[in-house]
Order: sequence, then C-alpha cells, then structure tokens
Amino acid sequence: MVAIKDFSPAKAWRKHLGLTQADIAKALGVSQPAYAKQEAQEKLSAQAIKQVAKALGIKESQLDL
Repeated sequence: MVAIKDFSPAKAWRKHLGLTQADIAKALGVSQPAYAKQEAQEKLSAQAIKQVAKALGIKESQLDL
C-alpha cells in the first residue's frame, strides 16, 4: 500500500478521481510529459494551482497544502 504522503497533492487528487496524466494534460492543453513534470513538484505556482484545480474539478485550496 502506498501512503498518500508519497504523492504530491495534484497526483493524489488525480489518482483519487481515477484520472490519468493524459486526461489532465489534455484538459490543460499541454503534453503528458509536461504535466508529469508539473505534477511531480511538491508545491505548484499559484497559476498552476488554479489551472490544475479547474482540470480536476476541485477547489484551489485542496491543492494548496
């Protein structure tokens, strides 16, 4: 079993929602590898939080941990 603490907030939410990196990348208009780099970051920029939260369908505050 993998602990949630081993995932960035963006990855944890994406997995919880049953989405792939390709799904989110498409919603953001970027390539899957570009999104993978972004998702791997522990802390996203304010702009990235806004965009990723919208793509995931969650509140920005849920990514700003």
